[in-house]
Amino acid sequence: MYSASSQEVPFDAYMVIAFLLLHIFACGFHTFNFDEQFCLCKQMIGTSTRLPAIQRLVEIKIIAEQLHFKISTLLLHGGKLIEAVTWFHQHKTSYEKVVGSTEFIFLHWDWMSRQFLVFAELLETSSATGQSLTSSNQGTAEISLTEFEFYPAYYYQVSQFCSM
Repeated sequence: MYSASSQEVPFDAYMVIAFLLLHIFACGFHTFNFDEQFCLCKQMIGTSTRLPAIQRLVEIKIIAEQLHFKISTLLLHGGKLIEAVTWFHQHKTSYEKVVGSTEFIFLHWDWMSRQFLVFAELLETSSATGQSLTSSNQGTAEISLTEFEFYPAYYYQVSQFCSM
């Protein structure tokens, strides 16, 4: 039998505590995963070249893609649209010149196209795109962002351009 006494914690407080524990667990899980993947990427770059160069390049790009996806998702779900777009530019700039052999250049452009496509889909499904932008020239001192770069259509268009 339930009896309400002054020392018992109300039911709503239990829900809040459960939610906070779940949130802390989720944040810890994502942080652990991020750290693990970052160390794996760092280890892969520092290892010997036993693998063929193109396979090494593909593996490095796959790990970079996973890190980019997780960081962009966290930023967008946190409502940090400008930071997410700036992060995407840093990611794109870091890997746009990492082409590899001219024999396999199609793999590079396929990968670049996928980066734009995935970011466009993330922007489209994010609630952060609903917020208003105060200025059309956002970004950092190194990266100047235009108004177009805050809309998924821009990234869909560049994705298609990369795949041609």
